[in-house]
Amino acid sequence: MSEENKPISANDIFSGKVPKSMRRLAEAFLKMRKTQSLEDITVVRLCELADVNKSTFYHYYHDVYDLSDQLQSEVIHRIVENFEHVEAILTDPGTFVKDVLRDCRPDSELIAILFAGNQIDKLPRKVEEGLKKLIAQVIPDRKDDMSVNLHLTYQLYGAYYAFMSYPEYDKDDKIEYIAKLTDRVQLH
Repeated sequence: MSEENKPISANDIFSGKVPKSMRRLAEAFLKMRKTQSLEDITVVRLCELADVNKSTFYHYYHDVYDLSDQLQSEVIHRIVENFEHVEAILTDPGTFVKDVLRDCRPDSELIAILFAGNQIDKLPRKVEEGLKKLIAQVIPDRKDDMSVNLHLTYQLYGAYYAFMSYPEYDKDDKIEYIAKLTDRVQLH
């Protein structure tokens, strides 16, 4: 099976060891989420598909929204964890935006599933939250800096919505152009 035809699995989300029942719930959730809105997924049907008891589900999650949120956070954590040039937000904003958009591409199918429908606006917010934590670790003296925080939000949300608004254009061409635009807005 080619890499692009490989089905999405819980292994694409979880980097460490998690209980088998948790993996099965994630697998079933992803399968359902491909064809259903989050609001249409029920715990009963999810547990049937995952072949786990409802009590097991509620041991890990409050409801399907909590499951969705935890899976989204896990994917974003993995993306942000591999981000190498957070200081570029200060020195090279075009490269920073280009790196953020490119770092999301390997997970684009998974992101499309987890952030579909009314969940779409959560993606830039979760990436921003993750990058703010990373900034606090890498350049702690700038973590509460208004200009850094506003610039980060402006770059992420602007790049995200510009990228997503034009699916008909080539992805690499969009990333390059957005990076050039971002370079014009310097942090002072």
